[in-house]
Amino acid sequence: MRCDNSHMDGAVMRKILISLTSLLAMIGGVALAPLTQADPIFSIAAVTAVGPSGSTYNSFDLALTHDGARAYVANAGNRTVSVIDTTTNLIIGSLINVGAAPNAVAVSPDDEFVYVSNGYANTVSVIDTTTNTVVATVNVRHGSTGLAFNQDGSRVYVNTQDQNGNGAVEVIDTATNTLLSTSGLPITVGNTPTGAAFSPDFTHLYVTNTADGTVSVIDTNIAHSGTTYDTVTALITVGYRPQGLAVSPDGSQLLVANLDDSVSVIDTSTNVVSTTLSGFDDPKDVAFSPDGANAYVTNLMGKSVTRIKVAELSTADIGLDVGWYPLGIVVSSDGRSIYLTNDVPDGTVTVIAINEPASGPNVPTAPMQAYGRNSDGTCTNDAPLWVNWEGIASQQFSSWGLSWQQWPNNGTGGFVCQRQPYYTTAEKWSVR
Repeated sequence: MRCDNSHMDGAVMRKILISLTSLLAMIGGVALAPLTQADPIFSIAAVTAVGPSGSTYNSFDLALTHDGARAYVANAGNRTVSVIDTTTNLIIGSLINVGAAPNAVAVSPDDEFVYVSNGYANTVSVIDTTTNTVVATVNVRHGSTGLAFNQDGSRVYVNTQDQNGNGAVEVIDTATNTLLSTSGLPITVGNTPTGAAFSPDFTHLYVTNTADGTVSVIDTNIAHSGTTYDTVTALITVGYRPQGLAVSPDGSQLLVANLDDSVSVIDTSTNVVSTTLSGFDDPKDVAFSPDGANAYVTNLMGKSVTRIKVAELSTADIGLDVGWYPLGIVVSSDGRSIYLTNDVPDGTVTVIAINEPASGPNVPTAPMQAYGRNSDGTCTNDAPLWVNWEGIASQQFSSWGLSWQQWPNNGTGGFVCQRQPYYTTAEKWSVR
């Protein structure tokens, strides 16, 4: 992520914008409630206040720890980061003070540190997740925005710009929390760089250049050191003022949210826009489900989230009022929850539950018991999720009887320890 600083022109402008928008919602019968009937798959699980009342938060971005236990939320309005326990959806401890206008968050691969981009302070704050305190502050150029870790966590790539918006990606050495100054760094990109996202194999970093309407593709494959490593190898023209972006789990597609109410779909093998989806309402950020079957887009002015079914590239509003000015969005690693920030003074995070359909073809009626039952008859607690739940080709969805019990253990029979089969939103069988 994520969001450009062009609409962060101070507290006064923010209050004026919010007041005008609220007024327009009341005058002339303007309806900003959900535009469609709620999809039964989705429901609001929680709306979490990011801190005590009486402060101006304007929550911009958030990131989940890789174990899914916590969410770290950047509150641009009062220079803080909130920590949410995702089990209870309640705030943990006190607010963490960082720099001015924190607008993007990234969690280290080992979950030990959180890096926060402070757009007006020209710094990146480093938070130790054990103590939830700032342990280092790294000075960068003006207007830092999106940031992302490389694969082993040794580097953080940070979008920055000068006073004229000329963009560069600076690189932080996380061992020393200093900027690297090797040849070729910082990496020159377009005007007003905003979002940053790595490919799943970490060989490419994608950066949205908001003022230029482009995406820079940076080669981050260390095997190319001495040639194209840490250089821009492609520039892709997308829509007007591109914002957040996300790469599909298989690395084949890049989705870019544009403020002309569109999402660009990029084929990463060619770095060409393959299609442009329309019908959004100031889309700001995008996130894929872990299985890659769906992507979700926040609509800043629509108080809504759009679901993209990736296979057919169809779009539909999920039909929920998710709160004013939804910005950053993430999907939990189990694919069951969506978290998004609301850029409003009181500061909230909306949690959306993804509820699997109650039934599917030939639903087995009982939970499976004891995958690879231990010699003493007890159940293991690590039943794998990789078994072929859809069945072998000749018996897929034909019957659940004997074939259902043969599917675990690579078709040799057996059961599954304390796993309940269910039909997913991607219209496939899985277990939980």
